[in-house]
Amino acid sequence: MKNLNAVRADLRDHLESLGDASVKVITFIHGVEHVPPHQLLSVLGELHRVLAPGGRLILEFPNV
Repeated sequence: MKNLNAVRADLRDHLESLGDASVKVITFIHGVEHVPPHQLLSVLGELHRVLAPGGRLILEFPNV
């Protein structure tokens, strides 16, 4: 079994608590469509900030 962590928290608060380039993989499944349009670029910027070099961001947004 792999030692993987899942977190349930407010998205903005959690992202702000993470260090730069501190996460190897982020899955954001069925979540993008729930981010208010005026916050979307900021959220994507935070996802990019915390993603480690060579890391993976997995987005799925079927109900755009």
